[in-house]
Amino acid sequence: MVMVISMGGTMHEMRVLLACGDSPECRPVAAWLEADGFEIARAVSLDEAREREAEVDLVLIDEALGVPWPVEEPGGAAGGNGSLLVLGRGASLASALEALRRRAVDYLPEPWTESLVRERVGAAAALQSARREREAELVSLRRRCSELEAMAVRDSLTGLYNHAYFQERLSVEMSRSRRYGHPLGLLFIDVDEFKRINDSLGHLVGDAVLRGIASILRGSSRSVDVHFRLRQHDIAARYGGDEFVLLLPETPRAGAAITAERLRLCVEDHDFGPAGSVSLSIGVACFPDDGADRDALIAAADLALYAAKQSGRNRVITYSPALESIESDGSWEEQIDIRRLVALQRTIAFVGLTQSLRPLRAGDGRISGQEAICQPSEPEFGDLQTLLQVAERSGKVAQLGRVMRERSLEGLKQLEDDQLLFLRVHPREVFDPELAAGDGLERVVYMLDRIREIDDSDQLRAAVDRLREAGCRIGLAGLPAGYTGLDRLLGLRPDYVEIDLHEVGRGDARCDLLARHMIECASAEGVTVVAAGLQGPADRDRARSLGCDLIPDPPPGDP
Repeated sequence: MVMVISMGGTMHEMRVLLACGDSPECRPVAAWLEADGFEIARAVSLDEAREREAEVDLVLIDEALGVPWPVEEPGGAAGGNGSLLVLGRGASLASALEALRRRAVDYLPEPWTESLVRERVGAAAALQSARREREAELVSLRRRCSELEAMAVRDSLTGLYNHAYFQERLSVEMSRSRRYGHPLGLLFIDVDEFKRINDSLGHLVGDAVLRGIASILRGSSRSVDVHFRLRQHDIAARYGGDEFVLLLPETPRAGAAITAERLRLCVEDHDFGPAGSVSLSIGVACFPDDGADRDALIAAADLALYAAKQSGRNRVITYSPALESIESDGSWEEQIDIRRLVALQRTIAFVGLTQSLRPLRAGDGRISGQEAICQPSEPEFGDLQTLLQVAERSGKVAQLGRVMRERSLEGLKQLEDDQLLFLRVHPREVFDPELAAGDGLERVVYMLDRIREIDDSDQLRAAVDRLREAGCRIGLAGLPAGYTGLDRLLGLRPDYVEIDLHEVGRGDARCDLLARHMIECASAEGVTVVAAGLQGPADRDRARSLGCDLIPDPPPGDP
């Protein structure tokens, strides 16, 4: 039978470990305790007593075996659970104090009478029961405090962080970003046509949709094939109503856009039960580029979200200064082609470009180089020029240029050992430090396009010098016709120059004379001339007769 003690209405079962070896004096002790209802376990050595202490409520040990627990350090406990009683072999005060120093809660001196043992062990059991009840109450209080703390920062419906906590963390993360120079991504997320779900299916279904989206944000949904998982330090919150936010520390614009697109696809792939399929519109903004303070960054993300909603929903749009032209009367679609802007964002986020190589032949017909040509995969863009125009208008030339270079540099693998790869560089990319970074640049010719648009000659010259130090060769393209362009040519000392014979003119002896002089001037400076603006076999024959060093093959399908 097991003794049960009621303390404050709580019932506790008590087990006693009796460690007395073979001592005959201990034999009646077990009988007395069993008579009081204690369950008795036995140990024959100190090591066994120490090992089995956690299995029982009280340990009653014969002092003749020794007391194996360490002496309590001054000012602090030595550990244990306050369960040790010592059956003393002497009646000295020193023996009792030594036992207490070794964590004993009581010292029972000889002779061990029935009344002494039952009274003292019963008192120790009552104290142990009260101690455990107090510990249970403390655990309960700590749990309740944790729950109350969670309620202060958590949304009760979704379990995500709430609006107030998000605002606080946004300020903290912006300070960290400012201090360490790390980018910070912010996603504003809205459930498409959520009012229709509530009105037609009821608020319970709407709440289930919000909880389902929250489970995806937490990475706990198992019903989708598309992978989505936030990092440990990312913050997902319910902003209010059917709006959510994601805070992505140390995440650049492209990474934030990719995260947003994965989330959109994941929600689109999820089965929301009675609500069926659900889609999200997501706006993306990044600190510090899109907003210097908290309010400005939130406004930028909110504007990008608005553009996503207005352009057809179920899409991701990152903030662009071009979105600032949106007017409240809805006429903004006349000022910016938002669909192409969305397609540009997808192109940048997922490198939506195809790459091909166009041979550049010397006068003897040998291929000396290959020009990397990228074309957009998005059907919104008919050609590369349209893609570049949208990037220029939305301020995303640098981001687009980086993914174009990433795709173009794949052409290095297709070149013969004696061939170079020619990449065209937009004037707004010239000062991008990433131009001088990467492998294989010693086989790359950067054709700097339309440098006449760059006003600061000293800054341009410094950028060109950095590219040379990285091992690149430098070419100039889009020079003005005539000697104005040659002035720039002589100042930058390029390795290659592209001369547009169509711009210079054709079919006129004076035009041919001007073109020949330009080519001879470049050749005298040791610069290789690449022909451009050729339309048909006659133009290529003209380029050869004028002395152009490299002539591009015609596009596929042209004669």
